[in-house]
Amino acid sequence: MKFGLTTSIAVFSFLIAGTGLSSPLQGKELAPLPKSINASELQKMILEPMPDWYTERFTRGHLNIEAMMAHGLSRLQAVEIQNQMKDILSQDPEYLSWEEAGIAQQAFQRKDPKIMHALQQAWYRVVVEGYHESGFYPGPLNQGAFYAVFDMDETLLNQWYSSGEQGRFDLSSLTPDFILRPLVQGPRYVSMIPGWQEQLQRLLNDPACAGVFIFTAKADSAAHDIVDRLTLGDKPLRSMLKGVFTRHHLTRSSEQVKLSKDLRIIDESLQHVVLVDDNPTRILPKQYAQLKAFPKYHADAYYQDQKAAAMIRQYLPQATTEILEAADYARRHQVSFASAYFPYSYAAAAPLATLLSQQYSLEQARDFLRGPHAEWFEPPFFIPQP
Repeated sequence: MKFGLTTSIAVFSFLIAGTGLSSPLQGKELAPLPKSINASELQKMILEPMPDWYTERFTRGHLNIEAMMAHGLSRLQAVEIQNQMKDILSQDPEYLSWEEAGIAQQAFQRKDPKIMHALQQAWYRVVVEGYHESGFYPGPLNQGAFYAVFDMDETLLNQWYSSGEQGRFDLSSLTPDFILRPLVQGPRYVSMIPGWQEQLQRLLNDPACAGVFIFTAKADSAAHDIVDRLTLGDKPLRSMLKGVFTRHHLTRSSEQVKLSKDLRIIDESLQHVVLVDDNPTRILPKQYAQLKAFPKYHADAYYQDQKAAAMIRQYLPQATTEILEAADYARRHQVSFASAYFPYSYAAAAPLATLLSQQYSLEQARDFLRGPHAEWFEPPFFIPQP
């Protein structure tokens, strides 16, 4: 027997009885889901926690995104539900006590009423109220339009370096970044990569730019605290961003053990998005063509070595120039941004090096990788038919 959203909420209300929690949905008119779902199916949306040997601590509370999409949600909606469920739990003192006692994993495994209640609240906020904490609400895009997405730590900024007094602002009043382990004690300053304001503005000024994002594995409160202190010109940085995605937006996938930044929440087609990130292990291998592998910003080297400083000052301008060149190529040749950007991507690193070693010029190599011969470097997996 199938249930609509109203019936599912009634089942949830029964599940949370006796927990001391009141439902936020009482007295509200509920809109139906695109497809029906029953309480048993909803419990299956919660993935089993990672095994004890897995060391990346913040792995509990992840949802089966593909299963949620099968019930009519977009990928962005599904990940927003996960994010807001985890936000709700992180603000619950009892749940936090479970984390400290090391028993939160069991709560997810048994689908504890508190967990299901948080999922209920998050589902309502996203599906019924249409609230996205990231601030991103996608719209139609032209063929050559692009989204530029930036990682935070070691890409746009550095928090862990010794030349602290030369940084941008004092960290002592910032929200600490907890990773379900003892708080890491470190320097108290943030250093922004040189040129970040000018380069973000260059992107925003380009007609093909549909928006700039932050996507970080940093804890939600710690990330938002920094974003809210930054300005671009005379405006708050947040007002200039299309969206901010944080640790609770990372997803689990059978393609990769490590929690990932799935760019399909920004562009399901992957034809309009590029991620600038120093850590390729945070992106799914099938999205390497959307990744600009960025050299880590080393703040101490920047402050203490003139040669390093001269090199580091070119990091972000070079990445920005590549994005804008690809956007211009896409416009002139009437192709997708993704195909125009491919020569600059992580996926093209080995083919590009090969062509350069065989005496192709950089321009010739880029043109080669934008043409039909690029498939020479990625043969299909052929299985002979009996």
